[in-house]
Amino acid sequence: MTVPRAHLSDEEAQRLLEGLFDEGEAASCATHAAECPECAELVESYRALSRRLEAMPLPDLPAGFTAAVLRAVGERERALSRERSSAALVSLGAAGALLLALVLGGNGAWVPHAARMAQELAALAGALRLGADLVPALFALRLPVAVLSALFALPLLLALFRLMASPRTESS
Repeated sequence: MTVPRAHLSDEEAQRLLEGLFDEGEAASCATHAAECPECAELVESYRALSRRLEAMPLPDLPAGFTAAVLRAVGERERALSRERSSAALVSLGAAGALLLALVLGGNGAWVPHAARMAQELAALAGALRLGADLVPALFALRLPVAVLSALFALPLLLALFRLMASPRTESS
């Protein structure tokens, strides 16, 4: 039994005219458009629109248009380069501050936390192995970005926590 096809969307009608479907999808959409008056009208309206647009004369570009576009692109690229440089400097500064905090704190300050974090990561790795069917879904949910961010942020937060003054307790 063949499942009836829903009406073509605007996007499907345009893709059909532009030949952007694979053979199976194109045949299915074309067959439906041939049998459905509403979809045939939709496809024909896009075909007429396409013909009218192709018949329109192309406007002349203003003098200096290309140079202005290239200048704007260059300015944007320079701004992005400055942003990347700033981000690199901030990252280096944070890494330097973390290293300094670790050196000043000594092994006793960070080794237990690092060992505990390594145990937690090992437990996480074991859980991921057990949930192997879920891994593709987790990666689609940007798990690698979250894990890498946590790996960078947790040592920094632990170091900052160690540098904070301990709250003083008042005796009664």
